[in-house]
Amino acid sequence: MTNGKITFGYGLGDLLFYYLIILWLAILLITYLIIMLKNKRISKFKSRFITFVLIFISLITINGFTFNRASEYPWNGRIFMISFKEYKQIKEIKYQNKIDSLNIVIDTNPRDYETTTKKGMMYFEKEEWDLAMKEFEKALKINPEYFKALYNLGFCYCNNEQHDFEKALPFLKKAQKIDSTNEDINRRIRNIESHNNKDLR
Repeated sequence: MTNGKITFGYGLGDLLFYYLIILWLAILLITYLIIMLKNKRISKFKSRFITFVLIFISLITINGFTFNRASEYPWNGRIFMISFKEYKQIKEIKYQNKIDSLNIVIDTNPRDYETTTKKGMMYFEKEEWDLAMKEFEKALKINPEYFKALYNLGFCYCNNEQHDFEKALPFLKKAQKIDSTNEDINRRIRNIESHNNKDLR
């Protein structure tokens, strides 16, 4: 996990590619030394030519692993490691940019319940339960049968500070009617009802 975070955001060009560069350059250097040591009487021209080829290949290699990397894993432009504080700041900016992008879509089409739910999921992932619940509630006002909003609103009620299981139950049951095969919903409903039955005894 640590290597994954470093590889895609912490620097060193990134680390996975940094490993590959070092490995490849080490192979080139060893090859160069073998050639030079085996041919001690090699001419100055050949020596300079081999050195030039080694440097040229090294530069092409570094360029390929950084600036000209495939678009799937573009280089983030960092050579050195960044602090965890700076990483969190960058992550927060990216998070806010995503929220802003969703807001633009919602402003353009206020009845887009799917995008409203996506915004709710952004808050959900950060465990900002109250903000997430507001977005799911907005989505359900537009489409009361939207499974994703029902399910996640119920989940939020279960996990907020108050642990409002009673408030969660109607939304989970409604989601259950839409997808009765969802074992997570079935389990949550069983647990809530079992807890309620114990309280009645």
